[in-house]
Amino acid sequence: MGCYRCIICAKNYPVASRYSTCPRCGESTDYFSDLKPNVDDEYVDEAAADITEALTYSWRFDVLWEAGYDSMVAELLAHSPGDLHKMADAKRAGCTDQRALEIFL
Repeated sequence: MGCYRCIICAKNYPVASRYSTCPRCGESTDYFSDLKPNVDDEYVDEAAADITEALTYSWRFDVLWEAGYDSMVAELLAHSPGDLHKMADAKRAGCTDQRALEIFL
């Protein structure tokens, strides 16, 4: 079947997950065609959710920072459940950072 194996913590991840780095320790993984995964699907799903959340935050931060928010304000807003496009549009329309925090947090 084959899997990716972490070189540090020796966990084997299913090929379908396509881990080039281990979600536990962040180290590189290598592909082995003769090994079977030893990480349950629930853990893989949790790790994938964590990666997705981190990528989503990073994208939201970039959009807000590029719209003109201070990095600290962009960080706070990126973690909020508010509408990203409304937050970016508000800044482009001249909304101050303080007012945006009052509106969107």
